[in-house]
Amino acid sequence: MLEFFQILDSTVDRQETPMRLLVVILASLTISACSDLIIRTDYQPGTDFSALKTYAWLPDMQQKTGNPALDSSLLNNRIRNALEYNMRAIGFRSVNPDQADVYLTYYLTLESRLESFPTTTTYYGGYNHGRSYGYALGYGNEIQEFQYNTLYIDLISPTSKQILWRGSAESLLEDSSSPEQREQRVNKIVSTIMQEYPPGRAPSKQK
Repeated sequence: MLEFFQILDSTVDRQETPMRLLVVILASLTISACSDLIIRTDYQPGTDFSALKTYAWLPDMQQKTGNPALDSSLLNNRIRNALEYNMRAIGFRSVNPDQADVYLTYYLTLESRLESFPTTTTYYGGYNHGRSYGYALGYGNEIQEFQYNTLYIDLISPTSKQILWRGSAESLLEDSSSPEQREQRVNKIVSTIMQEYPPGRAPSKQK
C-alpha cells in the first residue's frame, strides 16, 4: 500500500562529490525522520455529536482516481476494515442506511510536489607536473519530486447531505515491502485521524 515516501527521478548534470552526496543524504534523512502524518479536522458548528450513535456506509464510495495505487481493492478493503474497527471503538454501531445517524465515507488523493534541498559541490582546478591549482566550493539546490497522499474521512448528515465532520491525514508516499506492513500503516493512519473525533476531544499523543 501507500506509505512514507518514494523519491522519483532527479536529473543533475554536475559531478557528484562526497561532500555533495553527504548533504543530500542528510537532507533525505531529515525529511524521513520529521515527516510522518499531518492531521487536519473540520466540523459543522452546532452539531450535537453526542447524539450520533449509528452509521452506515455512504452508497457512493471512493471514486476511481485513475491511479492504480489508490484504486487498488486491497488498499480500499484495508481502509474500510480499519474504519469499521475505529467506528466501533469510538462508540458507533453499524446499521442500515435508513436508520443511520450519519453516513461514513472516505476518499484518497495523490499530489506530486517539487522540493529543493541545499547542496555543496567541489570544483577542482587544473593539475600540472604534480601540482594542483586549488579548488572551490559551489552551493546550489537539489530538486527532487515527492508524492504525497491524503486520506479524507467524512461523516455526513443523511438528511442534509452536508459534511458534519471531516478528518484527514497527509503523508509522504511509501511503498512497504509486505502486506503486513501496508496493513499496519493503514491502521495507524485511520486510528490517528479518528482519535480526533469528536471535536473538542483532547489531542492524543502519537506514538
